[in-house]
Amino acid sequence: MPNKIIKIQGILTSGLGTGKFFIEKEDYQKSFKKSLSYIPWPGTFNLKLNSPLPKKIEYSTINGFKEKNKTFGSIKYHKCSIINKKVKNLITHLIIPQKTEHDKITIEIISPKHLRKFLNVKDGDEITISIEE
Repeated sequence: MPNKIIKIQGILTSGLGTGKFFIEKEDYQKSFKKSLSYIPWPGTFNLKLNSPLPKKIEYSTINGFKEKNKTFGSIKYHKCSIINKKVKNLITHLIIPQKTEHDKITIEIISPKHLRKFLNVKDGDEITISIEE
């Protein structure tokens, strides 16, 4: 039986500025390259959702690591698609860091592209993503 595709809507919002710091960590970059076959653009594309993510989504995990005296948590990820009439086959992944300052209805998306520029979108724009359960 094929997996169910769910569509989720949210509003593009600026992040806390920490996504770039974490994505640029060498251990995360190696793991992203191995698991996703790309190194993400340094930063995240943040959406404040209209409702929480469904709990049925099965995530894969990138392991955390230690660097000096600091522990960096694991990151759950799942492939997603940004629904956009102008752009097809854009590589994107929803990520859920183990350690986050976001609330439960704000999600982070990564891609090898700088999504704001590539999609020509700004804070306040409504964005729809699709995810296979």
